[in-house]
Amino acid sequence: MDFYPTMLAAAGVDQPKNHTLVGVKFLPVLKNTAKIERDTVYWHFPCYVGRANPSSAIRMRNWKLIEIFED
Repeated sequence: MDFYPTMLAAAGVDQPKNHTLVGVKFLPVLKNTAKIERDTVYWHFPCYVGRANPSSAIRMRNWKLIEIFED
């Protein structure tokens, strides 16, 4: 969800007025000029690499919940 606002910032394009963006721009992190502080991180890994199955995860502090989309 952070890629869209980050790509807009990298291209120098303003956020569309009729769109609500949930993500944050991480362009300063890529430029090594700032850090993003978050207490929760979400991600999805939709492909098969090695023995991995498609899965999603939520990480909050020392806890991580992983949902694997295979039996």
